[in-house]
Amino acid sequence: MPIPTRDEIKLVLEGLLRGTTSPAEASTWVVRRLYEAPDPASWNEATEDALSALAIADAQTGPSTYLYGTEDFATWLDEFREAWPGA
Repeated sequence: MPIPTRDEIKLVLEGLLRGTTSPAEASTWVVRRLYEAPDPASWNEATEDALSALAIADAQTGPSTYLYGTEDFATWLDEFREAWPGA
């Protein structure tokens, strides 16, 4: 499976922000993609940062209490857009 595209990453980030993608879905998507992706040494920093953030989107501080929320997802999307103008 190829490295996730900018558009795919952006869609997952936007889904988190809108609430149409759950943190668990985002994390699972990334973990599957990373497991099957080619050598990560070929990734650029913006892609790696976004995928790293998505991988921990479902981190919890307690039962049913997530570490990250809407504000974090908005920041992640803003940072991704800054790194990829036009994304």
